[in-house]
Amino acid sequence: MIKVNTSFKLSRKVDVLNRLAVNTESNLLVINASGSSENEHIGEPKLIPTKSKQTSLTDGILEFNFVIQGEESRSKKKLAWDISVVYRMDILPKGIKAIKVNAAQNADIAILLN
Repeated sequence: MIKVNTSFKLSRKVDVLNRLAVNTESNLLVINASGSSENEHIGEPKLIPTKSKQTSLTDGILEFNFVIQGEESRSKKKLAWDISVVYRMDILPKGIKAIKVNAAQNADIAILLN
């Protein structure tokens, strides 16, 4: 099961997802994403599962929202965000065929090759 940290005050989706790359190595799933957004706050990029308990998949797609979590700031700047996340395959739902990452204006799906 994937655990979600909700301790940050602000959370908003990245505006545009520019790149999504997914690799599997040994028993690991590596997700790399980059995007950009105009933010009024500084923060930390996160991939948050769209379902809090993804224990089984009906369509084989594990879905995440690409968000920035952090504190408020007074200035608005266009910022680039990069994130790399590694999951152990044995803690993820069985039957994953693809990874989908959502931004505010677009989304992308990466197919897992076996």
